[in-house]
Amino acid sequence: MAHCLFGLYQRVVLLPLSALTNVNLNYTLCASNGIYYLFWFIKIKIVDPFIPFVGNYYYFLSDFYLFLGGEIFHRFLKVVLIILKKITAELHIKELNEDKKSD
Repeated sequence: MAHCLFGLYQRVVLLPLSALTNVNLNYTLCASNGIYYLFWFIKIKIVDPFIPFVGNYYYFLSDFYLFLGGEIFHRFLKVVLIILKKITAELHIKELNEDKKSD
């Protein structure tokens, strides 16, 4: 849901505003050159790894691979939570059995 709302905000609010003002708001008009200054003397380069492969369509295609990454992470967390739920349920059952034995 959050990814959909963010994409909608990017397309409905930021993209027209960027096109009207010719200001690259949140990289809606063109990709970043990837040079950031950590301090005034340290320069690091961080670039989206898919930009060289997709060219001018990076913004459109980024929605798909970001959504795919989000889905994979969501499913991973779901499996982890199911495992934790089973572990805690087994511990709770053991505690109940110990309480019955002591009574």
